[in-house]
Amino acid sequence: MIAGTSTGGFIAAGLSAPHWSILEENSCDLSDYKPRSYDYSDSKPKFSASELLNFYQQDQAKDIFSCKWSFFNLLRKPLNFNRYFWNQFCETRLSQALTELVIPATNIADNSTHLFTRYDAHNDSSKDHTFVEALLATTAAPTFFPPHNGYLDGGVHLNNPAMEAYHEAIRYEVASEKISVLSLGTGGYIPDPLNPDKYWSQLFWPKDNHNAQECSTDCQMYDLLGNRYQRWQVWFEEPIKFNDINSIPYLLEIGNQYIEELDASDENPMNKLVESFHDI
Repeated sequence: MIAGTSTGGFIAAGLSAPHWSILEENSCDLSDYKPRSYDYSDSKPKFSASELLNFYQQDQAKDIFSCKWSFFNLLRKPLNFNRYFWNQFCETRLSQALTELVIPATNIADNSTHLFTRYDAHNDSSKDHTFVEALLATTAAPTFFPPHNGYLDGGVHLNNPAMEAYHEAIRYEVASEKISVLSLGTGGYIPDPLNPDKYWSQLFWPKDNHNAQECSTDCQMYDLLGNRYQRWQVWFEEPIKFNDINSIPYLLEIGNQYIEELDASDENPMNKLVESFHDI
């Protein structure tokens, strides 16, 4: 199973969506219109991990994240994200995912968490949404992008979706002792104890809500799974804004340093995680 919220939802989708190719193009004659036919792989994902990384390093990320949403540029996100997601996933549906998949979004109507899952897509055709629909919902970050079909960014409730993924696995009748979880964070900011309020105004909402949810999830998952739960997270000396594309090289550098530190640690978390899979 792969689960992901917001940008993590895109990564989860890219690793679980099947690779596809077009078998038959649409006819230009509308009187003879035929839907496209596709060939889907039953084992090869749409993206490799390195190809997903390229998205954040190349111009697509700059085009999408370089501008805040407002009522005056309402179409920016639909135009940019719709085009990119459509080009990558086209008409692929959640039921065609190569792995179990969990992508959270927030339902505006009742402020509840909604999960886009392969499991539900298999069992209920009304829930067999396209990958594009699920991704536009989970990436609708408040103040940056407009809502999509009544949904906001899944990170509003589940910045770390590990617990929800665990509950989904239990719902699929997987025994708890057979579950191991690797949870990957996107980085966090630790305030300077001598000046803790320095970035208060710009960070209060996301920091207060996201940190509380992440810490609660970590504690619960460690209690449930012990060493079979690993949370890998890096910490910054200064906050990094959501759409700061110029920070990407720094994020890559600090991420590589973190992996090197894990590998060199006497209590190597990577080894513990691998060992937990052998015990299943």
